[in-house]
Formats: sequence, C-alpha cells, structure tokens
Amino acid sequence: MTPTNKTTKEAGTNLSSTQHVTPTERSALRTFGSRGGKKSAQRWTDPIQTEYHTNARKPLEAANKRRKLGASSTRLEIAAAVQKHQFELGVSPTVAEIAEEFGVSRDTVKRALKQAGISLPRGRRSNSK
Repeated sequence: MTPTNKTTKEAGTNLSSTQHVTPTERSALRTFGSRGGKKSAQRWTDPIQTEYHTNARKPLEAANKRRKLGASSTRLEIAAAVQKHQFELGVSPTVAEIAEEFGVSRDTVKRALKQAGISLPRGRRSNSK
C-alpha cells in the first residue's frame, strides 16, 4: 500500500474525521465560509435590501432596550444602597462589599457611583479598636 495525502473516511460520511481534514476538504470549507460572508456583507451595503436591514434589527432593538433598562435600574439601586448605608451607619461601604451584594463587578460599581455623583473615601479603613 502506497502512502497518500488522503485520510481515512469515517463510515457513512463524506468527510474525514474531525481531527484530520484533507487539503481539498479544507479548501471547500474555507470557500463556503467566505462566500457566506461576502453575501452577508453585500446585503448590508445594498440600499435595496432595507427591508432585510429593518427585519434584522427589530429583535435587537427590543433586547437592547431591555438591557439598557436593566443596567439603569441596577445603577440606581447601587447608588440608593450606598446612600442608605451612609445614612443609617454613618460610614461608607467598600466597593468590594457593594459589588458582592449586587453580584456585579467593581468597575460596574465605580461607574454607577460616578454617574450618581457619589464619592467614597479613598484608602484603607482605619481600625476602630
């Protein structure tokens, strides 16, 4: 048996196993992907395809609106919780405590406080013994 560049085919399929793809198969898969991308890009730039554009954006608009409302409410909740904590206890909570309480990142907390105009004391807390 002479060695060839072909890999063994799996039973019942036209393609080789997923680990070994022949150069011909690789070329075919690459062509399919680029043709799909070219067609999609052509649709987005074609002024005749405005119906395609609007139909593609409709579900995204609703999802983006919900996401924006959710983020806005979280920001307001964070600001309210910090002010309530300062009012009731007289000390500011740490960014880490706020992030853990709301299940968000430290950066999200910082952005929310900055947008609300709340500034927390910098540095480490002093030990009250």
